Amino acid sequence: MSRLSELSTLSVPDQKKVYRTLSASDKYGLWVEKFDILIASTKNGEERNYYVDIKEELNEEMFTSSLGNLEFNQKWKPYLNNLQDNYNWNNDDIYIMFATLFKTEVYNNTTNDNEAYSKVGRLVFHLAELEFSAVSVNCNCRWGGLGCAGDDCSGDSACPYEPSDEMGCGFLLLQSCTGQCD
Repeated sequence: MSRLSELSTLSVPDQKKVYRTLSASDKYGLWVEKFDILIASTKNGEERNYYVDIKEELNEEMFTSSLGNLEFNQKWKPYLNNLQDNYNWNNDDIYIMFATLFKTEVYNNTTNDNEAYSKVGRLVFHLAELEFSAVSVNCNCRWGGLGCAGDDCSGDSACPYEPSDEMGCGFLLLQSCTGQCD
């Protein structure tokens, strides 16, 4: 069983705890494996090539330090916007693919019908015991989401985890878990 397969069975908070203990090489390897699974499940050639393009932007060095907002907005956000504009991804798809360690595939009518998978938008992911809606829908402030998307991080939208300056949140889990809209 691969490390990604093992982590896919954990809740999001437990994924992050384990992720923080890994070397940059191991973190990079997890994301390569995750993209390989997504790419292999994609039937549309143009879409598959787009996922390959994103994967080729990854490198081991990027997993040695936190990702700043400027770099995210200039380099990575256009990729995510394109996924939503041209490949019908929704916010939950973006969250599951880029802010968790769930094995993620493009949904088709025969994808894992007999396995413990959950469908969100275009993607399906291995269903662990997690509070998916509380983390993705109400929590977009660098806790497990991908930026702030205009959300207020207080009241009913408050994130269920304590703030931390440690990496392990946001895009590719490369951002700190501050709970702040920067």
